[in-house]
Amino acid sequence: MDKKYSTIIVIYIFVFLYIKICKTYKLYEVLSKEDVLKTTNEYYISFYCKNDTCAVVDDLYNNPLVEIPDEKGNIITYISYTCTYDNIKLSKCPKEICAYGKCKSTKCTTDSQCLSNKCIDNFCVFNKETPIVRCDNIYTPDTLFSRRSSYMYCKPYPEPCETDDECSSRKCSINKTCNSQTQGPSDSEGTSLF
Repeated sequence: MDKKYSTIIVIYIFVFLYIKICKTYKLYEVLSKEDVLKTTNEYYISFYCKNDTCAVVDDLYNNPLVEIPDEKGNIITYISYTCTYDNIKLSKCPKEICAYGKCKSTKCTTDSQCLSNKCIDNFCVFNKETPIVRCDNIYTPDTLFSRRSSYMYCKPYPEPCETDDECSSRKCSINKTCNSQTQGPSDSEGTSLF
């Protein structure tokens, strides 16, 4: 292969990787809740919000911790995992959550460690005064007359619910708790021919 073509290929690869890295970096920005709600056509993305500040989080709900900056820009780590008071009394709350080979503690000693701002018997619990706000992308697949799309929806998670609209995932389970949002485009979506 000619040296000129090799150089061009290397430049194209560099530009492609640069764009991918910049797009990935963009997803890890901290946004206002208003900006999160303006986000469309992004898939497999979720945020936790405290006041009006939202930080991107694992869309698979695997991490019980979230880092959100305070008003001065200092990064604060909060426990986002909550347990019901009944489950605490029945010893049904996990002391740690493990994912990707790493375990993280869900135990608290003070209210300020909890995103919900309420720690009871070393576990973060639901708090009606300071509900945890989670924002998830809600996916709409391709149809015969429209292209796939998504929009962000923010509600408390994983609090008790009666209807789908009460959950950030828009999925209230039969057990009356909010389920995670796992829908998005598949690798093969859009490749079929009519």
